[in-house]
Amino acid sequence: MHLLAGRWASRFALYAVGVVAAGLAWVTGVGGVPHLHGLGRRRVAVDAYRAIVDKRDQRAFLDRPIADDALGRILQAGRMTGSSKNVEPNRFVVVRDRALLEALAATSSFARCIARAAVTIVLVQTREHAFDAGRCAQNMMLAAWNDGIGSCPAHLPEAEVARLLGIPPDIVVGRVIGFGYVDPERASPPPSVARRRLSLTELMHRDRW
Repeated sequence: MHLLAGRWASRFALYAVGVVAAGLAWVTGVGGVPHLHGLGRRRVAVDAYRAIVDKRDQRAFLDRPIADDALGRILQAGRMTGSSKNVEPNRFVVVRDRALLEALAATSSFARCIARAAVTIVLVQTREHAFDAGRCAQNMMLAAWNDGIGSCPAHLPEAEVARLLGIPPDIVVGRVIGFGYVDPERASPPPSVARRRLSLTELMHRDRW
């Protein structure tokens, strides 16, 4: 009996090691290179912290299209964003048509970068939830940054956006984000916003205000 128990314990241990190894191989891919699930290819993962702190809004884009696979990763990052009570209110209107991009840009003096974006994603919601819209937008912009694609949110009049894109009245226009490859000659922030960031000690309060 003890011998049989020992054999089963050994087999179970080997099985467990195999499962763990298989799991690690599935997560990391060959040679420890992280695998992006569902995308069918292996890529070196970006340092998430560095992506967050290094990412800057970009308004000057090159005349270069965004490949479908890169756009798919941006949209997938938006789709996989969590939502309150998992209701998944976010929907995506993907605009590539140049005439439409220029029409959107013409609705606001703060949206001129949209005219030259390779893609603009209009994030709309089946039920309004500003926090869910915000974190979805940020996830998409970080996914784009991982692929060397810049982005910038723009504030456009919601009614005009809905009219131009045929968005039904029961759908809420949440965020409008332009995406494109950054023009390195114009990557610096404009003088109106170029300033030192406030230090963490100026922003943080411990336990109480």
